[in-house]
Amino acid sequence: ACLAGEVFWIQTPTGRGTISMALTINLAAVITLPPAMSFPAVALSTLIVGIYPHRRPLHRALFNAAQSVLACSAAFTVLKLLTPAHDPLAVMKTTPWPALFGAGAAFFLVNTGLVAMAIALKRGQPFIAAWLENYGYGFELACTVAMISLTGFVLMAYEQIGPTAILFLLPILAVLWWSSAREAQSRRSLRVRDSEENDDSMRLAG
Repeated sequence: ACLAGEVFWIQTPTGRGTISMALTINLAAVITLPPAMSFPAVALSTLIVGIYPHRRPLHRALFNAAQSVLACSAAFTVLKLLTPAHDPLAVMKTTPWPALFGAGAAFFLVNTGLVAMAIALKRGQPFIAAWLENYGYGFELACTVAMISLTGFVLMAYEQIGPTAILFLLPILAVLWWSSAREAQSRRSLRVRDSEENDDSMRLAG
């Protein structure tokens, strides 16, 4: 399931990072499995898909796998802090939404923050600017909230019908992926058009 979620990916509006639809499944894995199982599952799926079909250089694939483990750790820590009796697995039974959203927000912020930091260091731009233009715009934040919400419903469905609940999740992730891809492409086209207009203005001024 983590592999399937990682396959749904798009480039950020700047083309310098990627956005994955795996948040829902990765978060569900952190909640339903102990760290000794969920962390390797998330890391290996990120590494495998990074190598193929994404065909990233090995150092980037390893970086993405490592950052996914850090994101899982952050999510698990928040779950332990916000779940009654400090039992993250209780989320499956009670689904306390504040804990779920807290863990999802931690996963998202660590995951995207590390990528934005790498982009900022490479381009010599402020970290906040790199994060905002790649991940911090309204549509992507709304998609993230939707994916975290979807995790709660997946957990409830998992309790009722078992692992086959994942099969009903994939079409919804596909719709979110398609919508997010269209928004990113629209923003990318706008950036290109603005850049061309600025170049034309500079040539005329010169």
